[in-house]
Amino acid sequence: MLDSCCATAVELNLQFNAKNSHCIAFGKLNHNVLRPIVLNNSTLTWVPVVKYLGVHLVSGRKLSFVINPAKRSFFMACNAILSHTKHNDEIIQLSLQESHCLSILTYGVTAVSLNVSQHNELNACWNSVYRRIFGFHKWESVRSFIDRLGRLDFKHLVMTYKVRLYKKLAYGANSVMSDLFYVHLMDTDYVTECLTVFHGNGAAIDCIRTDFTSGCRPSTY
Repeated sequence: MLDSCCATAVELNLQFNAKNSHCIAFGKLNHNVLRPIVLNNSTLTWVPVVKYLGVHLVSGRKLSFVINPAKRSFFMACNAILSHTKHNDEIIQLSLQESHCLSILTYGVTAVSLNVSQHNELNACWNSVYRRIFGFHKWESVRSFIDRLGRLDFKHLVMTYKVRLYKKLAYGANSVMSDLFYVHLMDTDYVTECLTVFHGNGAAIDCIRTDFTSGCRPSTY
């Protein structure tokens, strides 16, 4: 298949860069010794982790992701902003963090399947911003404080992003994407997760807000 790709690339006056290409294995036999893969007469390296479209994929029995690079980038961006805004109003500092840093944590979260531990870690990262800006101790809960500011914590923010994505896929002008979404919905266990998407008028978002303010464990939307 790679030979066919190379042949097609030659016809299109294109060339693959083997130095920037890698191989990664998924499945039950991912730990087996894998034979070299050659692309355009260059051998590709087998790697345990690869960055693809900004998301770090990890080799293993199933497709999984790592969040440590995102956490490092997030804290670097947070500290850079805080170091230059420490004399500004707290709400201004928070708004800057929301505008420039939150997107680092939420990048790709609607498309990847993070486990509970990873969600908790990212939620703790975002909560640390509130603690740093408003002077909370590490052991103090900021959930009620976040609610008083009219905002959601990280876990519930992710839910709202997913709902908006589902709505765009379901009602978008691209019929191919819409059909694929409905096929995926029917062929997987996401039916319950997506039900409230089709209520319209922001019903799903309202449910998420109610769930958060009530102090309940995040539900599935």
